[in-house]
Amino acid sequence: MSNSLQLLEQNAAAFFLLNPFVLTILAFILIFLFKWSSTLPTTKTNTPPSPPKLPIVGNFHQLGSQPHRSLGSLAQRHGPLMLLHFGSVPTLVASSADAAREIMKTHDLIFANRPKSSMAEKLLYNYKDVSAAPYGEYWRQMKSISVLHLLSNKMVQSFRVVREEETFLLIEKIKQSCSSAYVNLSEVLANLTNDVVCRVALGRKYGVGEGGRKFKELLGEFVELVGALSVGDYIPWLAWASRVNGLDARVEKVAKQFDDFLEGVIEEHIDCQRRGLENEHQKDFVDVLLQIQKENVIGYTRTIRNGLDARVEKVAKQFDDFLEGVIEEHIDCQRRGLENEHQKDFVDVLLQIQKENVIGFPIDRVSIKALILPHRSLGSLAQRHGPLMLLHFGSVPTLVASSADAAREIMKTHDLIFANRPKSSMSEKLLYNYKDVASAPYGEYWRQMKSISVLHVLSNKRVQSFRAVREEETFLVIEKIKQSCSSAHVNLSEVLANLTNDVTCRVALGRKYSAGEGGMKFKELLCEFAELLGALSVGDYIPWLAWVSRVNGLDARVEKVAKQFDDFLEGVIEEHIESQRRDGNGKGNLENEHQKDFVEVLLQIQKENVIGFAIDRVSVKALILMELGEVYNLFRLKKYDKLFSQRMNSLSV
Repeated sequence: MSNSLQLLEQNAAAFFLLNPFVLTILAFILIFLFKWSSTLPTTKTNTPPSPPKLPIVGNFHQLGSQPHRSLGSLAQRHGPLMLLHFGSVPTLVASSADAAREIMKTHDLIFANRPKSSMAEKLLYNYKDVSAAPYGEYWRQMKSISVLHLLSNKMVQSFRVVREEETFLLIEKIKQSCSSAYVNLSEVLANLTNDVVCRVALGRKYGVGEGGRKFKELLGEFVELVGALSVGDYIPWLAWASRVNGLDARVEKVAKQFDDFLEGVIEEHIDCQRRGLENEHQKDFVDVLLQIQKENVIGYTRTIRNGLDARVEKVAKQFDDFLEGVIEEHIDCQRRGLENEHQKDFVDVLLQIQKENVIGFPIDRVSIKALILPHRSLGSLAQRHGPLMLLHFGSVPTLVASSADAAREIMKTHDLIFANRPKSSMSEKLLYNYKDVASAPYGEYWRQMKSISVLHVLSNKRVQSFRAVREEETFLVIEKIKQSCSSAHVNLSEVLANLTNDVTCRVALGRKYSAGEGGMKFKELLCEFAELLGALSVGDYIPWLAWVSRVNGLDARVEKVAKQFDDFLEGVIEEHIESQRRDGNGKGNLENEHQKDFVEVLLQIQKENVIGFAIDRVSVKALILMELGEVYNLFRLKKYDKLFSQRMNSLSV
């Protein structure tokens, strides 16, 4: 009996282990436990509150049939910012205006990219559209095309006739349908939107007849699939489910059909262009995009720099000769006792350090020249330490990139991290506490100021409106050069700098500020402003030595120039406001509407709040400063160009 029981137990155990159903259950249990253990956190991190989750599926089971209601209920229990897990994908959920503002404005750099989706990858040409493209150079160029070419004010206004025609047809259709029991307004308004969008984007309607019906069905299925959930996006090891249930095949079919449709639209437009049938004044979006592709009007190409190495070597040799001359000149002045003990310049100090060895470390002539030109010093350091190195200027860590690849990584790939300029006491005092576009920290204010600059102040239409100003000033320069031909030489640096000054002042401020005593004072103020803006304040790098700038008079000088420039800008603004009052409360002539200077445009934006963002007088002055930036940079270049030219002439003699 005991032998029979033992044999029965062995057979039962063998049957249990070899049964396929039992083996399948055991396999699923093992996979379940493995996946669950892999999702367990290994370290404790500072994360937002999170509801309890199930292994593998995470919090999917808590969404329900109405996800927004379920998320609202979870937020009431766990707070306005909570962390959910949809499969293996951690998802941050914001349920309050403050939390949404923190994500979409304050920390928008971190949340700039949309999450990856297999549906978007297959249907949107591998994330090539603006909405799904990852943040970077490509996205910036596509956004630029959309904002400046496809959706500019001029482009939108050009399709006013289309909108009016389709609205008129809609009203007529509703009138004719009044005899029936009802009118399906949802369908009618959807057809209106479809017809307007198709005419604006594609050039004609795609809503009539059998072809129109198929187009609507294809569009509906496309929209449905873009928002469809693929289980593989959340639980990667279940990606095969989309192949089994036919979702992948359906997506590929719709993507192919839509691609064929768009290819047909593009070929149709190209054929019309060949036959000269396009309408120049009412180009649709496809026409504009084909023109951009053909003419490369956005300049999205790589620059080929032929012969650059030879030019760099030539300029380097000239600069080396220039610096040799500067050093010899200072040494000669020291020999003859002509140096000013109380006003030693940078070269005097370096020569004294070399002579007396006050730092306990000898420096040679090459080191002096390198210190006069910091970029040479950095180049020398980069040769020893690599194209990416970390320097410390006082207490300020500074990352230095010395190669094209390193610069590209910083300025394009990781530009979100390096979006802000470093703080500077000079910029803070001279640029209205960082209110200008160049030094404002990245955020909502900077975006609005950039929008004003790009769409209102420096738009293509605005720039073209000042063509007459540029032509007039260029003509005056040519006449001035002709009259000066009798003299030995013409200082082209000065002439061209004055040309830029006159054009910029007329465009930005409404009139020239270069003639007479007032013009000379304006230039001096600009030069001093530029010099101080680039000046080094020791307190920016060694905070406990900030008192040095007060002792040596730098702070007082900065405050004086800032006050003078503020008074000048206040006078310019008041002059424009008074002119608007005299012209009838700022209405002016219709002929001059398109030739408003920058100050008039900014005052109009401030008054009418056309951008939906209030700007104050300080912001107006800061934006004017930005437009004058090119002028004061040119004055600085002219100053050093004059010195360089004198040195080259002396060397040639």
